[in-house]
Amino acid sequence: MVAKKIHDGHPMIGYLGKDMRHIILKLVLVHRIAKKPIYSYALMGELDAKRISKLLNKKGRELKNDVYNTLGALEKSGYISSRERIEDGKKRNYYSVTPKGRKRLRESRMLFMKTMRELMNVMKE
Repeated sequence: MVAKKIHDGHPMIGYLGKDMRHIILKLVLVHRIAKKPIYSYALMGELDAKRISKLLNKKGRELKNDVYNTLGALEKSGYISSRERIEDGKKRNYYSVTPKGRKRLRESRMLFMKTMRELMNVMKE
């Protein structure tokens, strides 16, 4: 068994915890962007302001790097798109969800919930 690493009182075992947090980050980003297009700096503010940074056990530069890398991967996969706008003399990349991204978000929500229910049943045994 891989050595345990404790984060905020929650044991994380090897890559399992990291993988779970990465999946959660993808879902959170697509879900938020689906509500309304948003530029990256504002998105970072929302993630830090909410409980997301605690859930992911990341903050500051580490969270920022993960968010930007994940946005790039989501865009490359065709789930989100970005569009550059100039506002108040500042260049901002606004992200929006593509139809493919909306479809995958719906499917992912259902799959995530189903998987969690099945996992909880398995763990009861």
